[in-house]
Amino acid sequence: HLCATHHFGLIFVDGGAFTGPAEWKAINKYCSAVPWVALDDTHAKTIDILVELQNDPNPQWEVVYEELSTRDNELYDGVGWLSKAGYVFKGGQPDLGA
Repeated sequence: HLCATHHFGLIFVDGGAFTGPAEWKAINKYCSAVPWVALDDTHAKTIDILVELQNDPNPQWEVVYEELSTRDNELYDGVGWLSKAGYVFKGGQPDLGA
């Protein structure tokens, strides 16, 4: 697994309806040290990830940004940024002890 041999500061999940949840499970299982996750297609394809976070009484991640977009006055899609719970930036360096 890549997370066992490399340090990532951000993982981008651009999975479709069938791969997005699988990518999310792999991130939580193998890449727990990654502090940031970016989601694409949050309205259509990765919505299950946001719903899971909302329903988790002790979430390991928090939604720090979400933007939904419209097309022809209809909700079309969105993007989101997740931060590892408790992640604080101090002096340009992460401080996970905060």
